[in-house]
Amino acid sequence: MTANGKLKSAQLRDELIRIDAGIVACKQDESEAHALIRSLARAAIAPDPGEALKQIKAAEGRLGQAKMAHRRLYDARAEVEGELAVALAEEDQQACEADAKAAEVFAEGLPKFTEVDRHLADFRRSYTACFAVIRGARARGWSVPSEELMVSKMLRALKTAFSVGELRAFDMSPLPAPERCTFNSIGESYAMAIRGGARHAVKPVPPPIPTAPPAARADDRKLPRQGDVGRRYADEPREFEIRVPTGRP
Repeated sequence: MTANGKLKSAQLRDELIRIDAGIVACKQDESEAHALIRSLARAAIAPDPGEALKQIKAAEGRLGQAKMAHRRLYDARAEVEGELAVALAEEDQQACEADAKAAEVFAEGLPKFTEVDRHLADFRRSYTACFAVIRGARARGWSVPSEELMVSKMLRALKTAFSVGELRAFDMSPLPAPERCTFNSIGESYAMAIRGGARHAVKPVPPPIPTAPPAARADDRKLPRQGDVGRRYADEPREFEIRVPTGRP
């Protein structure tokens, strides 16, 4: 029962169930009374119908009572149905009011969507700052990847942060497990490459070992010019002499 003394819809439905059960019982009584009256119809016109008439009269009284009860139950049912319609309308109105209040409370939490915008703006600033830093390192000749390769790796890290279903909702292809990475792992690999390149650049190079000039060999001597066939080389022994034939024996 509500605060204003009215029954709730559930209680009114239970009352309708009881009324319907009473109507069924009344119909059963009416059917039995009609059957009894029909069965005594022939005896009622016999020469001595006394007993049959008594039974018929009792059956007619039972039939009348069943019909009156049936009518009262129908009237009661109509009244309960009216109350049920009103109760349902009131409960529906109360449910709408409660839902409206819940919606107001829920709507207060919707400004959390602004957190997404704020974090997205922070992400973009950090994202572009990483590119700016690597461009500066590239300008100094340090060991960093190309712009295209960095974009590819950063996109992989971005995809790694989302599930397969979310990537498909974004119309983006998911990544195989071996290609998944994080922004932190990318930064660490770049830092390691820069440090390694710098250490390699400052590593002292040993001076070249001087080598003695090779000794002159006999076969390295220059051939004498024409007309110098009698010229002596410095490494030839003194007893060695070249004689030019004169044609005389």
